[in-house]
Amino acid sequence: MKKSLFQKLTFVLVAFFLLTFTLSFFNKGLVKAKAVENEITVFSWEDYIDEELLTEFEDEFGIKVNYYTFATNEEMYNELKKAPDKVDLICPSEYMIMKMVDEGLIKKYTMPDSYANYGSSYIKKVFDGIKVGENGAEKLSDYAIGYMWGTMGFLYNMDNVDAEDLKHWNGIWNEKYKNKTTIKDSVRDTYIMVLGYVYEQELLALDKTDKTAYNNALTAIFNSTDDVSIEKVGTALAELKDYIYGYEVDSGKSDLLTGKIDINFAWSGDAVYTMDLGDEAGLNIGYIVPEEGSNVWFDGWVMPNGANETNAGKFLDFISKPENAVRNMEYIGYTSCVAGDEVFDNAVSWYSAESEVISATEYAELDAEEQAEYGLYDGEYYCAIDVDENENNIYGILTNDGAGVYLKTFTLDGGVMGNIGSEEVFAVDLKYFFDETDTTGKYVIYTTEMGRQLFAQYADEETINRCAVMNNFDDATLEKINAMWNREKLITLPTYVLIIIGVLIVLMVVAFILYKYKDKLFVKKIPDADKPKTKNGLKVIKKEML
Repeated sequence: MKKSLFQKLTFVLVAFFLLTFTLSFFNKGLVKAKAVENEITVFSWEDYIDEELLTEFEDEFGIKVNYYTFATNEEMYNELKKAPDKVDLICPSEYMIMKMVDEGLIKKYTMPDSYANYGSSYIKKVFDGIKVGENGAEKLSDYAIGYMWGTMGFLYNMDNVDAEDLKHWNGIWNEKYKNKTTIKDSVRDTYIMVLGYVYEQELLALDKTDKTAYNNALTAIFNSTDDVSIEKVGTALAELKDYIYGYEVDSGKSDLLTGKIDINFAWSGDAVYTMDLGDEAGLNIGYIVPEEGSNVWFDGWVMPNGANETNAGKFLDFISKPENAVRNMEYIGYTSCVAGDEVFDNAVSWYSAESEVISATEYAELDAEEQAEYGLYDGEYYCAIDVDENENNIYGILTNDGAGVYLKTFTLDGGVMGNIGSEEVFAVDLKYFFDETDTTGKYVIYTTEMGRQLFAQYADEETINRCAVMNNFDDATLEKINAMWNREKLITLPTYVLIIIGVLIVLMVVAFILYKYKDKLFVKKIPDADKPKTKNGLKVIKKEML
């Protein structure tokens, strides 16, 4: 029987709500049961590990990995509260780790050997410096090791946006980029961004002579949660709604690539991913951290109180090996907290301006397509860094003429160098991350592009020193900030969108009422056929005796 329009509409709506309820039901309680002796239960972010590593760990140690994922720190926290004894490892962000320590949800554990040997000295120092527990008597490093880290800044289309405008947070409170910017639908991340805007003068006026004192003062400002600061942030957000396209969690990357927006407030790992895709599409996309400073964030591994520390420790030791850290970085695009020469060599192969050089033996192991990228010069094979207008490979060698370092670019013809020219290069010293005691310049990468992938992956030391770790908000503070956030965020939708939403809601209600009472509203009552007043030709929808 053919259904009426109202029946179809109602069916679709009911099916939608049933599907939503069902999915919601099945996504609750993701951690089902405590792992047995030869198993481990890991709870982490979605798409946050090379899953082949899980299989390799299982094969090497004979320990099965039950891997569950969450979308937000808060979702993870709620799951843990429901099943505090069913998880062995969790990977929250630094502020959530602070909260979990304060609430006694996680325990101290011994740092695995791989992390002790190869974990970045910078990351270890930061974790040592974050005080947790009663009266701040303990260190974050007693409860966690680092996994991934990064900064937050502006991701932008370099062809449509003047980089000078984004050197300060106020660049997006700008008619010039009206409806071309998105910011994070995250109260913590956006709150610190807006603090950078409202306290611009105070931040820029800080004395930078003593790096430690400067970062301490900057961190205090970026953790301002007094009533005055919350009110200032709310006022600034109310003003910002007139300029931005909207809020987003994960769509900013695609919106930038498709040209819907030109600026996105982004995590550095997302910035690397977007710039890589932009390069493939012929788009010039850059990343910048404003001069006032920003947030430096960390995700780390923690063990709940009921964790199997032996099995969990084996897993952490495995993924903290430099070779596995590199694989995870390649897979997810974020920056590992693991250092070591293998990780640095990987960064050089990704970002150095000069050609990678390999031996004849290494060249012979490449397939034909890979070999086409290399040219033979002086007994070694050089990898192309670009191609000229005739599709000939261009190679590069760093040269120091006494006045400075530059990139000498050339072609090769039968092993003979054809000189093309030279380019300016910038030196990015990453010893702060890989080995702060180095005096040899070993950890310098030379690049022809600033504000691109290398900068997002490993910001220079000056930028890192003007980034702050955000503290955990206590319940009272979080309630105030959320109230401000909800008040200002709800009014960011354009009026016409609110009208459309209202109309849709009314239509849904009307459709439901019409379907529920259709018999009373649409049934025609006709006389009994035996009565003489029955009209000829009357179509009977439903016969109901009078």
